[in-house]
Amino acid sequence: MEQCNFTRQLRSGSLELHQAHQAQAFSPQYVAGTLISELKHMTEARLGREIEYAVLTVPRHVTYAGRQSLRYAGMVLGGFRSVKVVDEQIAAAAAHGRHLQPGDGKVVLVFHVGGRTTHATIFKFINGMPWYINSHDNLFFGGNNLSLSFSCFNCDDFTERLVHHLVELVKQQHGTDIRHDKAALLRLRAECERAKKTLSDQQETIVQVESLVDGSVDLFTAPLTRAKFEELNSDLFERAIHLLDRTVMNAPVVDDHDGAAESSRNKALIDEIVLVGGSSKIPMIRELVKDYFHGRDANPNPNPNGGLELVQPDEAVIHGALLLTRPEAAGYLEECYHPWSWGPPKTATDASL
Repeated sequence: MEQCNFTRQLRSGSLELHQAHQAQAFSPQYVAGTLISELKHMTEARLGREIEYAVLTVPRHVTYAGRQSLRYAGMVLGGFRSVKVVDEQIAAAAAHGRHLQPGDGKVVLVFHVGGRTTHATIFKFINGMPWYINSHDNLFFGGNNLSLSFSCFNCDDFTERLVHHLVELVKQQHGTDIRHDKAALLRLRAECERAKKTLSDQQETIVQVESLVDGSVDLFTAPLTRAKFEELNSDLFERAIHLLDRTVMNAPVVDDHDGAAESSRNKALIDEIVLVGGSSKIPMIRELVKDYFHGRDANPNPNPNGGLELVQPDEAVIHGALLLTRPEAAGYLEECYHPWSWGPPKTATDASL
C-alpha cells in the first residue's frame, strides 16, 4: 500500500488524499475496501493461511444501505468470501460476557466514549438476542470549538485541547507561532497523546519535544497535570454525561403510571454498565459515570471459569467481534448480525426498561 497523507473530507462525502504531490478523491467505500484488503493480506501473512470470512463492526446509527456498502467493500474490494456486519454495542456487550445468562432479560447500557464520537445504547439480551430500548449518539463530539487552523481530521478531541493549550505556551515561551507548521504540530500532537494516556495513571507528567521547530525551538518542555487536563476538557465531559442522561431518561419504562419516571428509577433499572472506547479510560469519565449511577461501577467481564477477566475499553469491540465469528459457540443467535434484530419487540416489556 502506498503511503498517502489524508487532507480533508469533501462535501460529497469522498475523502481527499495527497499522494506524490497530487490530490485525488476516493469514495469511503473504496477507502474501506482498500484498508480491509490490506488488513486481510497482513493477517494472512502472519497466520500463514488464507482467510475467507470476516465480521465488521459499525455504530448502530449506520443505515442498512451503509451496512450493505461496507459488506460490498469487504467482499468485492477486500477479497473476503463472506462478510457479516454487527453493531459495535453488541460486540462490546459480547466481550463482557453479557450473553452468558440467556433469558434473564437484564438491561445493559453500553456507553462508548471515543476521541471524536460518543454514543450510549440500552438494550436487553433475551435468549441470546439483543432487543433495542434506546440510543443516542454525538458524531462530532468536539463540535465547532475545535475548528482551528491547526486541527486535524479524525484527531482525538481530548488530545486537541492539549495541543491548543501547548501551542499557546510555545508562543509565550519562545515567541513562535506553530499553528501553521504541520511538522511541528505533528510532533507536538504525538507528545500530547502520550501525555494524555500517562495522566490516566498519574497526576502529572512532563511534555517534552525535541527539535520542535528547526532553528527556533530546539527543546520545548512544560509540566502538565491531570487537573489541567480536566479543566481543558470540562465541557467535553459535560457533553458526554448529558448524552448518557438523555439515553437513560428517555428510555421507555414499564408501569410508569404517572407518565414521567423519576431519575433514580430509570437509573436503578440499568442492570449492567459497560464502558468502551479509548477515552473511557480517562479517570474523570469513569468518575462521572459512577457518580451518575450513585456510586455504581461499570462492570468488568465475568470470566466463565470464575473470577473476573478485565477487557480493555478500547479493545472490547474487537474481542466481541472475534466471539461473533462463531456465534453458536459463543452463545449468540444469528439475528445479532442484523440491524432489524433490534425490533420490533416480542412484547411491550421487551421494548422497555
